[in-house]
Amino acid sequence: NIALSKIGTFLGSSITNFDIDNVFSSLYDIYEIKLKNLDFVDGQNNSWYMRFIDGSGSVVSSSTYSSAGTNWRTDSDSWGYQNAQNDITYGNIGFAGGYSDDMEGQTDIRIFNPYDSNIYTQTYSEIVSWHSSGFAYIYRMANVEKTKQSIRGVRLYANANFANVEAEVWGYA
Repeated sequence: NIALSKIGTFLGSSITNFDIDNVFSSLYDIYEIKLKNLDFVDGQNNSWYMRFIDGSGSVVSSSTYSSAGTNWRTDSDSWGYQNAQNDITYGNIGFAGGYSDDMEGQTDIRIFNPYDSNIYTQTYSEIVSWHSSGFAYIYRMANVEKTKQSIRGVRLYANANFANVEAEVWGYA
């Protein structure tokens, strides 16, 4: 049996970085972060990224992340683009709309074994957005942080400041 427990809701506004810190522990092996509201001050679509916060509270900004992803739109026969990167300094999670943008949606990020310093921390994220012109945009990405260390949280950042951001953190037991 799998039990899902809500760890907390985190809110931010008018910020450059959004830290969700001190949420991972030995209680759970799998966590889920649900981003429900993500807007930018410039009102544009912006790529945004995630880095881990290690056990001492430092952001892991070294070139130790690898990622692969793909995206597509429901109004197209194509898969859009596929992307793979190794030894990068960030984990690209996706994009989000701003105040004047026509896109709405939600992002789910699953994080596996972040607190266990004997295992690589891995993520799987999925973004599903709805565009007012009538199509859905889907983006899926897998990441790994290639050092074995205890991770206690995440930092979200972007190429523009966040106007609003809301995240729920859940643990799977």
